[in-house]
This record gives sequence, structure tokens and C-alpha cells, in this order.
Amino acid sequence: LLKDEGNEAYWYAFRQTPKILVTLAAGQAMWGNRFGDLMTVRFPEGTTADDVRAILRREVAPAEAGLLFAPVRQQALDAVAQAIDLGGLFLGMSFFLIASTLILTALFFVFGVQHRAAEMGVLLALGFSPARVRVLFLAEAAAIALAGACIGAAAGAAYTRLLVFALGRYWQGAVAQTAILYHAAPGTLLTGAAASAACAMAAMALAVWRQTSRYPARELLAMDFSQDVRGSGRPPALWPPLCGLAAAIALIVYALATGTESVVGVFFGAGALLLVAGMGLCRYALGRIESARPTGPPTLTALSMQNAARRPGRSLSVAALLATGCFLVLAVSSMQEDLSAHAGERSSGTGGFDLFAETTIPLPADALDSFADAGLDAVALRVYDGDDASCLNLNRAQTPRLYGVDPAALSSRKAFLRPGSDDVWALLDLDLPGGLVPGLAGDSDTAMWGLKKRTGVTDGDVLDYRDEAGNAFGVKLVGRLPMRLSVFQGSVIVSHTAFARRFPSAEGFRTFLIDVPAGHQGDAAAELNAEFERSGMDAAPAIERLRRFYTVESTYLGMFLVLGALGMALGSAALGIVVLRNLLERRREIAILRAVGFPRPALFRLFAAEHGLLLLMGLVVGGLAAAVAMAPTIASAASNVSLALQAAILAFIALTGFACVAIALAAGLRGDSVEALRTE
Repeated sequence: LLKDEGNEAYWYAFRQTPKILVTLAAGQAMWGNRFGDLMTVRFPEGTTADDVRAILRREVAPAEAGLLFAPVRQQALDAVAQAIDLGGLFLGMSFFLIASTLILTALFFVFGVQHRAAEMGVLLALGFSPARVRVLFLAEAAAIALAGACIGAAAGAAYTRLLVFALGRYWQGAVAQTAILYHAAPGTLLTGAAASAACAMAAMALAVWRQTSRYPARELLAMDFSQDVRGSGRPPALWPPLCGLAAAIALIVYALATGTESVVGVFFGAGALLLVAGMGLCRYALGRIESARPTGPPTLTALSMQNAARRPGRSLSVAALLATGCFLVLAVSSMQEDLSAHAGERSSGTGGFDLFAETTIPLPADALDSFADAGLDAVALRVYDGDDASCLNLNRAQTPRLYGVDPAALSSRKAFLRPGSDDVWALLDLDLPGGLVPGLAGDSDTAMWGLKKRTGVTDGDVLDYRDEAGNAFGVKLVGRLPMRLSVFQGSVIVSHTAFARRFPSAEGFRTFLIDVPAGHQGDAAAELNAEFERSGMDAAPAIERLRRFYTVESTYLGMFLVLGALGMALGSAALGIVVLRNLLERRREIAILRAVGFPRPALFRLFAAEHGLLLLMGLVVGGLAAAVAMAPTIASAASNVSLALQAAILAFIALTGFACVAIALAAGLRGDSVEALRTE
């Protein structure tokens, strides 16, 4: 029968009856594999279907049959609850803009308080306590702040709508091409308005407190704020800015001596310290000028410097706004990275591989022969589809994607390894206690932002997974690939041995890192996509995968640059306001100068030099601090910094500031000074 009609006839005749009878142990020894060693269960005669169901429920776990049950709703809620807080992100990015607004608010309120100094003196002379005077003025300020907060809440809603529109139309890279819609809750608007009013009140309260605590009633009644108000006659202490300067130098020396990976962050911190120290040195210089007694005939430069030091706090506020804005705009504009600069090197984020290929259906191991026949050198990886923990996912990944790799294959190529650094691939072969599987984070961004986990052999965090049988196991992050951005971003890498032990049915390979002969990258990708089309092959240059990840960061840098430019505009406006206020306060002085023969062009030069000094202070301090922050980026071969562009930005800031000064001077020096002269 077997000879004449074959296996199909045998099946119809005898069904599951074996063609050869051996013992169970012998069969398990011959045909058992990693998937198991049993295929059939026989029940005694007379066993009913209900009995079989009861036995299966009792003896067989659903996970052993490949059935896994997950609380998908709760997992989704957990992922969304820990998603990227765009509100907090934009609040941080707008911090300079907010600080600029508060400084402007304080400046305006100080002008008003100084204008009403005599009123304060009268109230104090009549027996009002300083605290009650503050309450009276703050009550007025509260009404103004409340009205401004209400208007600001409406304007903020419109601004947010515009921002959401830009995120959906022009800045989609910031939200990983995710559709984003505007939604406002009444509580959010109320919270924002209350926070704005509170910040404005704090700035105005500080101005009132300084006015009522520094001067008694007699001085307030007689004080003329258009005249020079002398302080203690001593310049401020020099040691605080020197300490800041020393701390900045110490940070730079530490970064250079230790070769820390986050050298850009360290230099940015050193630049910020230098910015603060520079402002402290400017305050010390203004104090020295203020306390110095003029000697010899006055010159235009000496008069300008003396006038700039008459209100050191006001002058320093303007200079600090300009310096901070200059620092942020220049430093952020230099952070664009040229990913293709070292893409062909093994130490880069591509590992030196030309193509990164993925398939929908796993390819068997012999598919690598097809790669070799085409002259391609490929490293194959197994894949467990978890959550995407890269910057392209706005939600928090619960179980990141796992890649099963051959550590020896990548180690022999020195792929993703820095010259002279330890071989992190050897960490995947560690034997960890408790059945933990050693894993590597795909890059530093994955560990820091995507997972927010520590990495290390001793103190690395553990990620919870379930194997295909439903058993829980942990992956300990014993390290990470030593670069900020790699093609493995958002994933965790384990050895192929540990991967096969947990997911034995995940046969074949779905990801390939491919080396291509020079000049044939495009052709190789097209040929692979055509040959393995039915397997869903998507082969593309590895550098394109890096650029897709980098799109999010570059978009945020562009947005930060826009917000920094708005802050710079406010800083320039503050400079113009201070100029105009100074001219209004000193209109009698201007009248005297006109009366003794100073022509209007000479007065323009005098006041332009005075306020140009503040502009110069801000540009020099901000520019030097930005140069320190940009130093490692400029020195890097992967840098995309254009020094000509940086010079153009600095020149534009200077021209904008000087234009604001010129407009304010033209407005303040216009008109007849006879009336002002009569009151002198």
C-alpha cells in the first residue's frame, strides 16, 4: 500500500497511527527540539469532551499554548500618562521670553513708582507705615496685573492655537508627524492667568519694597530721580564674579582632563557660568564708575560712562537681557549637527554600515547566502516587536523593542565602538544572577530620554518582559552604545542566544546591517527591495535612519531659535524704553546743555555713546559666553556651524539694538526745551 499509493493513502487508511513504534524516551531523544518534545496526548477510552476540557484547564496554561493576555487599556493609559509633556517643554523653551517680559514689567513699574516718589513720601510723613504704603501700591498693581492676566490668557490661547497650527503644518518633526489638535480646558486658562498675575505681582512687589525700604519720607519728598542718586560710595564686591569665572574654568578643565562624553553640555554650563560672571563684572565696573570722582575736563566718553553708571540696576537689567539673548541665540544656532560627517566610520551612529534593512516576514538563515552572492556583507538580527522608545514616539515605552544580535560579529567589526573604549558587546555575554538578561540601550538618548533608566553592570535598571510562554523575565541595562544617536535608538540589544532562549519560535531574521561596496549603495538597496519584495524588505541608507531620528531635535532647535529671537526683540525694546525713559527724566539737563551751546547732533552722539555702552556690554558678554559654549561644537568635524552665519547673527543683533536706541533718541530729543529750562 505504501509503495503503491504513498503517504496520503496511508493517512486515509490509518490516520495518526505511527509508521514506526518506539518508546517515548527514544522519540523524545530523536525528535525533541527547543519547541518541545511532545506532539500528541491520548486519553483513556470513555473520556468525555467535558473531561478533556477540565483536564486541559487544569494542566495547560494558556501561555503554553501561545495565548497571552495583556491589559492593553491600562498599558495605553500608562504610556500616555508618562508621555512627553509638551506644555512643560514649551514652558522651558520660553523661559527666556518669560524672564524678559518680567524684567520689562519690573522696569515699567519702577518708572511709575519713581514718578510717584513724592506721593509715597507724603503718605509716610502722614503716619502711614511702610507696609501699608506697599499694600496701597500693590493693590493698584493687583488690578493692573489682573487685567493684564485676563488679556494675556486670551492672547495666550490665540498664541497656542497658532503654535499648534505650526506644529501640525511646519514643525511636524517636533511631534514625530503625529496629528495634534488644540484643546483648552477652563482650569488650564485660569491656572495660566493666575501664574502670570502672580509673577507680575512678584516683580512689582520687589520694586515697591526697594523704594519704601531704601528711602525715608524726607528723602522721598525731596528726591529728584532725574539726578544722580549716589549709593554707599563703594563699588560692589569683586569676589562673586571671580568665583563664577573660576567655576567656569574648572568645568572646562574637568571636561578636557576626563574626556567626558557630555562635553557639549559641560561647555554649555561653563558658558552659562561665564555669562553670570560677566554680568557680575559689568556690575562691578558700573559701581567703580559710579563711585569714582571725575578729574580733569569732561570728555564725551567720560560723560557717557558716568551717565551709564547713574542707574546701575537699570543699566544692568538691559545689558543682562541683551547678553542672555545673544548667548542663547548664538549657542542654539550652533547646535546643528552634520550627521554625514563620519557616517562611514565604525565609531559613528551607523556603525559604519551602509544600509539598514528591515523585513515584515523573517528571512531564514540561508538568506544571508543571497547577500554574500551579491557582494554584500550583512549582520543579521532577530527582532521582538515591543514599544518604540525613540524620539519618534511621544508616549513612554513600556517594553522597548528587543534586537537579538551576535556580539562576536559586531565586536570583530568594532561596530559602534569608540577608538580606545571598552568593548560593550562583551557585556552581552555576562552571566547575571536571578536569570536576568544583560542588555544594552540603543544609545544615550534612548537611556536618558526614551527610557529614563540608568545603565551599568552594578546599578543598571531592569526592564520587565514576558517570553512567548508568558513567563516574566528581566533585561538589565548593563550598558549602552557609546554615542548620543544611533540606528538602534529606541531599542534594547541582547545576545542572540538569550533572545532564542526566550523567544524560540521567532525563527529567522528581520533586520540586517549591510556593508556595500563603495559607490553601489543606491543600487544595492533597490536590488534587495526587489528581490525580497514578498518578505516586505525595506532597505535604505543607514544615514537616512539617523536623519529621521535627528529631525525631532533639529525641529526643536529651530523652535527654540524663534523663541530666542522673540526674547531678543524684547531685550532690544527694553533698551529703547530705557533710553526714552532716561531722556524724559533728564529733559532739564538736556535743556541746560542746549542752552550752553550743545547742538542736537552732539547730544545725539552723547546719549548714543552712553546707551551704546550698555549694548556693547551685552554683546561682548553674551558673545564670549556663547563662544565658550560653542567651542566643542565648532572643533568637532561633525559640526555644521557656519562662523559667517554666527557673525551675521551677532551683527544683526547689534544693528537691531542700535536701531532701537536711535529711534528712542530721535523721539526723546525732539521738541522745544524752553519749558523744561524754565523749571530748572
